[in-house]
Amino acid sequence: MAELASTQESILGPDLHIKGTITFEKSVRIHGHVEGAINGPGRVHVARDGRITGDVEATEVVIEGNINGDIVAADRVELKPTGHYQGDLRAAKLAIDAGASFTGHVTVGADAAKERAAKPANAPRAGQVTAKAG
Repeated sequence: MAELASTQESILGPDLHIKGTITFEKSVRIHGHVEGAINGPGRVHVARDGRITGDVEATEVVIEGNINGDIVAADRVELKPTGHYQGDLRAAKLAIDAGASFTGHVTVGADAAKERAAKPANAPRAGQVTAKAG
């Protein structure tokens, strides 16, 4: 029973359109559309048909679909070949597969997720990608 609990994943199906904040404990897989923040200590997986318009804060984020919003990941972000991401990203580790699309700012390193610097008011969102080695 303990093994089942450690692998549990909440799934939001493709026919769901949720407006509001989602909180979770272990893992959530998004196939539908979420408009709002997603926060939890586990893993967020945006499937190919999934879309998030809002900020995401989790330990791990996997993007096969679309996210438009800021991400803070305590461990890692994986942007898969079908993934599209636009926003500011802070994570300890970042993996971007060939074919993926990323537009925004990135801070990567051991302390990146801990740093909560405010966004510059005049910072352009498109075309600027910076990385900080940790």
